[in-house]
Amino acid sequence: MTTENNPPGSTNTATTAFEDFEFHCEVSLNSFVKKDHNRKTIAKILWRTANKDPDYANYLCFEVLADYYCSFKLHDSLQTIKAKKIGWNHSNFEALEQKQKEYDDFLVNPPQVEEGVIECKCGSKKTFSFSKQTRRADESATVFVRCSDCGKTFRM
Repeated sequence: MTTENNPPGSTNTATTAFEDFEFHCEVSLNSFVKKDHNRKTIAKILWRTANKDPDYANYLCFEVLADYYCSFKLHDSLQTIKAKKIGWNHSNFEALEQKQKEYDDFLVNPPQVEEGVIECKCGSKKTFSFSKQTRRADESATVFVRCSDCGKTFRM
């Protein structure tokens, strides 16, 4: 079925969009998904996940390809898509996301710099301290000290 046979406003254009996507997805997945039935199933899953948006569905198809090339497990790649862990939400970016949250929290709640409380190795007394839970919850938080002059961070 092609768009030439469908008049404008026809209900078949959605079907055509899916068929086009399914064809391109099958071509992309052909090298590592051997069974035709499995390629069609993957295309349907991606199409539903993309809410029938062809551009987003193509993006998801390439996400599956990239994830597969990194993990070599198709099941894991599809679970990642189903869990909506795609793009910047992918598990590969969790450490970066945590670091960014800490930085944002540091900007929103800046520490008070008090002179003379703790002295840095550089000799400056312009330091500030902050607590961070680095071990289990039943253990006390670790106190870190950062020097305003040299930027060095050390544990208390």
